[in-house]
Amino acid sequence: MSKLSSKLISTPQLEDSGSDTAKRFQYQALYGLALVFEEHKSGNDYAVVFEFHDDLAVLDSSTVPERVRFFQVKTKASGHWTLTPILKQEKGKGKISPEKLLPSYMGKMYQNVLNFGDSVEAVSFVSNAQMNFGSKSSNFCLDSCTPEEVARVVNQIKKEHPECKDVKTQLVRFVCSSLSLEDLDVHSKGKLSEFVSENLGEMEYSLDALYRAVVDECQRKSRTKCDPKSIPDLLLNRGVTKTDAEAWLTRIRQKASAPAWDEISSEVSGSFFEKNSMRKEWARYGIEALNSNVAIDAVRLEIQNQLNDKFDGEMTLMELVSEIFPEVAPKAREHLSPISDQRIKVMIIYEACI
Repeated sequence: MSKLSSKLISTPQLEDSGSDTAKRFQYQALYGLALVFEEHKSGNDYAVVFEFHDDLAVLDSSTVPERVRFFQVKTKASGHWTLTPILKQEKGKGKISPEKLLPSYMGKMYQNVLNFGDSVEAVSFVSNAQMNFGSKSSNFCLDSCTPEEVARVVNQIKKEHPECKDVKTQLVRFVCSSLSLEDLDVHSKGKLSEFVSENLGEMEYSLDALYRAVVDECQRKSRTKCDPKSIPDLLLNRGVTKTDAEAWLTRIRQKASAPAWDEISSEVSGSFFEKNSMRKEWARYGIEALNSNVAIDAVRLEIQNQLNDKFDGEMTLMELVSEIFPEVAPKAREHLSPISDQRIKVMIIYEACI
């Protein structure tokens, strides 16, 4: 375990005083997805982690991280950001300490610099709204702000963290995201489509199905509240890694390699009713395989294992289905009940063909 790994797991997290709104989670999840696409371009290993020491964190490795970038993501329905709300400390709530001041956005951001030291590459304040200070560009460093603005930020950090004598202004960044709050899904689908095209070229697949799958995964991980015990545990519950992104691409490759029903229908035997039912299931399952869940994945894995054990090059397609069906059916009914025999057979045929 790297020094950073140990610190990430052992360092207590600040209490989150942000609003747990659906809008907040959606924007945060989709900005995290955009970070996945950006990191994937490098070809290097990475992990994007949700709700861990800040809204988002990007690790330089999914196994032995040495460097980390933190992101605090805030949305704004209208207007611009000034330094005042970013530096403001709100009063605490509740009967015990109503006068206690909570950390400002900046104070919380800089806490990570103090906690993780030289492992931190940057702490960024991210929003859909533009910053009305500094260079007013879409991405700039605190160092590029006016001396007065730098002094305000430095003084606030020192006020909240009296132990901090030397503020590392070069690590503090402000980012205006290209993700629109109003057209969030449209913009995010565009980024997903671009990600697929860059990695696989032009392919036929259901963008909507893939989008639902990856967004659901990101939103689920942004809502997970369990305390991780290790880096693998952290990434399983709160992270998206390079391996995960490659798995998304693999689903698309498999879908593209699956034949059309007309190409295999002559190999499928059964009554008119059975064949017609399987034709409909084939069309349905091609989309579900892109948007698979834990239950579908468990059955697919069982089918793949059975295919590896029992595949015989001399078998016809239906002989193979008949051989594997009795082994797969109990697992399918356990995870996907109610499920028809025709659907189970279609799942076997699909896995045999890709």
